[in-house]
Amino acid sequence: MREIEFRAWHKIRKKMYIVMNLTRAEQTPLTLIREFIDSESEAVLTEELEIMQYIGLKDKNGKEIFEGDVVKHKSWGVDDITEVKFQDGGFYPFAAQSEGLADAEESEIIGNSHTTPELVL
Repeated sequence: MREIEFRAWHKIRKKMYIVMNLTRAEQTPLTLIREFIDSESEAVLTEELEIMQYIGLKDKNGKEIFEGDVVKHKSWGVDDITEVKFQDGGFYPFAAQSEGLADAEESEIIGNSHTTPELVL
């Protein structure tokens, strides 16, 4: 079974968190988050977060790849740097394992669109 995991960028605090629980409520949608460093969990308003999904793949160093990560990879045989995004029913640049698209196991996470925005062109 595929792992379903999320992380969240707190738009106000400018910090990345692990998502412990997503709650959908009509009146006050809350998300339970925890910092990557050992800490207590806390519920925050979902609107304060940008939630990113684990795409189910790991890079060449064994790190889980999430939406918003910036990866260095080969595209059509040329080194390329790309932000991982969900589009057309898949996670670009890993949407399908066909010639020319990136292979996650040969890619490397070099940052993400929030903490290293200068990497995103």
